[in-house]
Amino acid sequence: MDALPMEENSGLPFASRTGAMHSCGHDSHVSMMLGAARIFKEHESEIHGTVKMIFQPAEELLAGAKAMVEAGVLESPHVDTAMGIHVGFGRQKEYYPSPGKVIIPEIMSSADVFHIRIVGKGSHGSMPETAVSPLVAGANIILAIEELYSEYKSGDGKAIISVGEFFSGEKANVIPEDGSLSGTIRTTDPEVRKQFKADFERIVREAAARNGAAVEIVYTLSVGTNINNADLTEEMIRYCHEIGVETEVIPKHGASDDFSYISEKVPGFFAFLGAGGPDEGYEYPMHSPRAVFDENVLPFGTAVLVKCALSWIDNHNGEDKVSKEN
Repeated sequence: MDALPMEENSGLPFASRTGAMHSCGHDSHVSMMLGAARIFKEHESEIHGTVKMIFQPAEELLAGAKAMVEAGVLESPHVDTAMGIHVGFGRQKEYYPSPGKVIIPEIMSSADVFHIRIVGKGSHGSMPETAVSPLVAGANIILAIEELYSEYKSGDGKAIISVGEFFSGEKANVIPEDGSLSGTIRTTDPEVRKQFKADFERIVREAAARNGAAVEIVYTLSVGTNINNADLTEEMIRYCHEIGVETEVIPKHGASDDFSYISEKVPGFFAFLGAGGPDEGYEYPMHSPRAVFDENVLPFGTAVLVKCALSWIDNHNGEDKVSKEN
């Protein structure tokens, strides 16, 4: 369920050998949800409402939630509120992922996935003066992006940009005709997002033009900020404490999640379940080929899902419905 295209190097006896691995923990989300589903089914007659379990694919593409919302997952029966839990492990910037602790960001970043096609002029490697190298243009673009990021980072760090792909050329003695760069832009401020994208597009074109190259910039995927509903968050924290689960609210999280498509439609609560950090021997973060986490926290996730859903239903007169999202 929603793995990433990388070779697993975790050292686990069940490590993937298919060139794809669950380095973001989506398989654990499915496990926690299945555990909750089993408990709900065993006590179905005692539930005075409806619990809808959404096993959403393609979060890594920031596309699964949107597709499911458009397909009507929040309707028939209508969903009144939604909840999602994501494991967090390894080194983190905004919080320490203490095992079993629920970390609640008030807001999570928007994300814009960009693709830049660089158009140059190919030539023989012995005659670079006759070429317009997309590799040189790409290097200029990356350096310009880093400078732009530094400017925004020094201004309260409201925008993050990173390049994850750079492709050009196939032979050592051939200057290629074109190339491409891809990456992501993230911010927790809609106005900063708009301005940053405008500055980004300007500096990319300027950097490419330094050696005569042209660019085409396309945003292949976009998702807005995910904002936790304040009243719902307060309520869910109370339920967590009732079963002895520790919680921590943090102002913002630099990561993105397409749960935002759901929280735009209904009041939403999205949290991270700590699954171990460096102090527990879990050094590598999500999206690392060496990623591993403390599987002993999975029952905590199931318990939180069950407790929050049933308590919400009981405290809202049993007339409303609740959605769960992995």
